[in-house]
Amino acid sequence: ASDVYKRQHVGAVAVSCDAGHPTHPDAEGRWLEQCIAEALRIADCAPDDIAAVVAHGTGTEANDSAEGEVLCRVFGAEGPPV
Repeated sequence: ASDVYKRQHVGAVAVSCDAGHPTHPDAEGRWLEQCIAEALRIADCAPDDIAAVVAHGTGTEANDSAEGEVLCRVFGAEGPPV
């Protein structure tokens, strides 16, 4: 089998609720970044260990922008596919 089809698993999950505003997340993404850091800590992983990210925001411009900024801060501009 191709290396593309290697078995993957979820090592940890962390949940956050950014309820500071009904339609906009914290623009700096501090709660999301804290949540990702917690999931990495629980999984005992470094950002470079992550093969893919399943992002699940609200799909609004404000959320997508904050989420994108946080993912770049945590994983770098060449981070895993989202």
